[in-house]
Amino acid sequence: MLIYAEAKFELTESISDADLNLTVNALRTRAGFAPRLTNAFVVANNLDMREEIRRERTVELALEGFRYGDLIRWKTAEVVMAKPILGGKYIASEWVGTNASALVLNADGVLVVEDATKRKWNPARDYLYPVPLNEIALSDNNVTQNKGWL
Repeated sequence: MLIYAEAKFELTESISDADLNLTVNALRTRAGFAPRLTNAFVVANNLDMREEIRRERTVELALEGFRYGDLIRWKTAEVVMAKPILGGKYIASEWVGTNASALVLNADGVLVVEDATKRKWNPARDYLYPVPLNEIALSDNNVTQNKGWL
């Protein structure tokens, strides 16, 4: 349903409330989440419908292994992958026995699992996978390596 909503929006850069009810809102209803996504809501709150549909996909499919592929398809990986990986919120009373001075926290008190300086993304290369060398050899060199992986 989310792919349908995304494709419908990407086709004309608009989506009807009826299509939102068949897709995003059907999932929200199933999950017991009452607020409905409508075009009026997006306009009234100065939101971007594309971002709202993408956010819904991110939330609905969390931990199911689709995020990396979505970032590649949306061509947003160089922005998202350059951010730090965050963990849980640090609340001292809930982290009993933890050496708080050994933790790295951001300004909001959230655990930084991996700093952004350790995360690299090369948009000229990383949107494509390397072609396996045995496939290049099997093609009698009719297949070439993707740029950036040479």
